[in-house]
Amino acid sequence: MSLINASSYENLNAVSANGMRQRNPTKFFNTFISSDRRGQMNGGFYHCPAGFGDDNQKFFVLNQDVVYFIPLYVKKYWAKYTQVKDKNGQEYPSCIAFGWDDKVKKIEGAKTEYIIAGYLWDKDKKNIVKHQEDMEENEIHAGDPVMIYFRCKGIKCNCAFNFLKRVNEAAKNLSPLSDNPTFETNVINPRRFLIKATIGQSEPIHNRRFKIFDFYPDMQLPDELVLKILDASNNKHLEDFNKQFDKTEEIKSGVTVNSESDVPSAPITQKVEEVDVPDMSADHNPGDSFNIDLNF
Repeated sequence: MSLINASSYENLNAVSANGMRQRNPTKFFNTFISSDRRGQMNGGFYHCPAGFGDDNQKFFVLNQDVVYFIPLYVKKYWAKYTQVKDKNGQEYPSCIAFGWDDKVKKIEGAKTEYIIAGYLWDKDKKNIVKHQEDMEENEIHAGDPVMIYFRCKGIKCNCAFNFLKRVNEAAKNLSPLSDNPTFETNVINPRRFLIKATIGQSEPIHNRRFKIFDFYPDMQLPDELVLKILDASNNKHLEDFNKQFDKTEEIKSGVTVNSESDVPSAPITQKVEEVDVPDMSADHNPGDSFNIDLNF
């Protein structure tokens, strides 16, 4: 396989780890760990509902302790919040400043956050999960891939740091796929592996530990598939991704944007755990485990 020309995918640098206006239709679905039991959702497990407010709501992920996905985006941005009150006098955090574009300087009091998004993977069927029916409001059709995301903010920001360290550690002995080392680290390496999301525990906060995301590279993807994922990230889903998560215009227009979090905010220490990662040597052959058709 010839080396990838990094300049052909320069748009992906803007949605890489070095670098949310909530929009309908939603194409990426929130995957989170609930702290308490809510309807069908048990506390302490992964869930990814197709929507909220319906007693018979459907889930892409329900009461699972492991979620597998193929990354499409790892986007770093910053946001600043303030506490406001609703009509009932209850306080909640509202975003008042936002930096999605890497060129926008981070302001005082803002916090770094990440969105990690990708294709939901069925480990048993060894393929990307597909929508089984049309979702007209979301402009999604049966047969489209199910795309999920994890919001890493507050203490969960460390989850994104660990993710990046682990994929780069796993890729260090693999032959480069591009002509640019920085592009390789920021854009290609996060897309070279099937990722396993387990449930970890935070450092103590006010004498409590919270459930957090714990990401590990589970299996190396074939080089040809990595190129297809880059193309899909760059050409198929990038506009939808930016429309859903870039809040810049909403903030400018004065629209109130609520915060999403089950975990309290805490200082980001960028503490990266030392963990074992799979042995992904240059001789590793992913085999035929990923015979995937990305012609959605």
